[in-house]
Amino acid sequence: MDLQNKIFVITGGSKGIGESLVRKSSELGAKVLFTYNSGEVRAVEIAKETGSEYKKLILGDKKSTDELFEFLSARGKIDYFIANAGIELSGDLKKHSFEKIQEIINVNLIGNLYMLQKLITNEQMKERGQISVIGSVAADGNKNQLAYSASKSGLRGAIESLVKYDEMVKEQKLGIKLLEPAFVRTPLTKRILNVLEGRYIPLKGGNILLKRFKDEKIVMEVEYASQEILKLTTYQTVIGIRTIPPDINIHKIRETYF
Repeated sequence: MDLQNKIFVITGGSKGIGESLVRKSSELGAKVLFTYNSGEVRAVEIAKETGSEYKKLILGDKKSTDELFEFLSARGKIDYFIANAGIELSGDLKKHSFEKIQEIINVNLIGNLYMLQKLITNEQMKERGQISVIGSVAADGNKNQLAYSASKSGLRGAIESLVKYDEMVKEQKLGIKLLEPAFVRTPLTKRILNVLEGRYIPLKGGNILLKRFKDEKIVMEVEYASQEILKLTTYQTVIGIRTIPPDINIHKIRETYF
């Protein structure tokens, strides 16, 4: 990947996959601007260490999104845009209150849809620019993830619509893709992975099954996940929906490991 002087925008870049993407793309020569929601101190540290810029974004908030695009418009056309920011909700239906469901859908789905609408209609991308939205294999449905699965499934329909039918996307020759990783070891998933690896998988198959869980990249270290996301983002031949690892199915994972 040659990203020398390419303009790269990454949302949710102050931790987890986003931070790793900021660091890797900066190392490869890109001019990076990343967003954060909370943790400004950490954002400042990452910007200093990588030579990147940062801007606060409250995903799902119209005013905050509009301000981000005003900020971007002064910096010229964008080569690559990774919509990585999002939130997660797990737990039985008792935890899925109206307010929590509304928050998940507003951030993960409405927030990203509005951002894509601005990105495309404002013609912020260079011709043949590449846009990646980070989804999840939970879009197929997952235990105790009612709202989260729904939000990620909604992104599938949106990306399919843009890729196959949107005239502005075709006119600008944009590459739009939805990248759906399996489990990635981040602060967001730490609690869930501790339960899976510490309780459910050993009970079903012991250390052999636990080793397969890691070897088959069903759980990925953040460095590996971000490397795959960067590859798929920068490849102009990749459009539409891709899972990481390829062709993975969350229901098969559940049958095999849990």
